[in-house]
Amino acid sequence: LGLGWLVHLNKDHFNGRQALLDEKTKGLSRYRFVRLDVAGQKPAESSFIFNDKGDTLGTVTSAAWVPTAKRNVAFASLEMPWGLPGDDLKAEIYYLRELQWTRVMEACSVIEGPIFDPKRRRATPAYDF
Repeated sequence: LGLGWLVHLNKDHFNGRQALLDEKTKGLSRYRFVRLDVAGQKPAESSFIFNDKGDTLGTVTSAAWVPTAKRNVAFASLEMPWGLPGDDLKAEIYYLRELQWTRVMEACSVIEGPIFDPKRRRATPAYDF
């Protein structure tokens, strides 16, 4: 699913460890969990993700405008092998405007690193109390 950064497989034992190790070594996962940068200003909550041919690849699980990063960000579960950086993806977004539902197709790109990583974060050392 792409959630390997949440699980430390070097621990001795925990429930589901063997299944996660098998999935990591054999590549059995059918889906990939990705972070998307969605164009436009409307949140892509519960949207479908399509490729350039119009095939449905997955769904958005959560989405929001991130004010610190000034980006429209979404988390999505996509079918393998989609969800790699450079894939041409589109989100089908529905939103309510003046009591009518409006449909827009917005371009998406996969975010590799952190969503917000300011340059000044590490520039000033912490104060020594």
